[in-house]
Amino acid sequence: MLLHSSITVVNGFTSMFRNMLLISSIGFAAMGFSNSFKEHKYSIRILAYLFFIYSIVYGFLAAKNFNDYLNSIKNRDKLSDEDKLLINHWNRYDDLAYIYCGMLIIFVIILLKYDIQHNFK
Repeated sequence: MLLHSSITVVNGFTSMFRNMLLISSIGFAAMGFSNSFKEHKYSIRILAYLFFIYSIVYGFLAAKNFNDYLNSIKNRDKLSDEDKLLINHWNRYDDLAYIYCGMLIIFVIILLKYDIQHNFK
């Protein structure tokens, strides 16, 4: 059995959530930066898509792991009212990660559709 503190787990998830946002930001920057290339434009755009995919997978895994942790501590017998309140609040963070991943998926699909129609011909 691992010894841990719930705050440590929440801080770890917060760090992972921030990393997901930063990784997708690198994808956005690479996508915008690709337009300044003539020779390697498509390679940079593909790299940007890889950053987006990595960010989505990373975000889903972080949210799933955090959700699994929250579900495991919900089932404990000796939870105070404050603990129950905190767990409910922390579930919202988990939801935000899923929402951001969903928005990123929609963005990538729209951008990929545009690239296929206009750039990758």
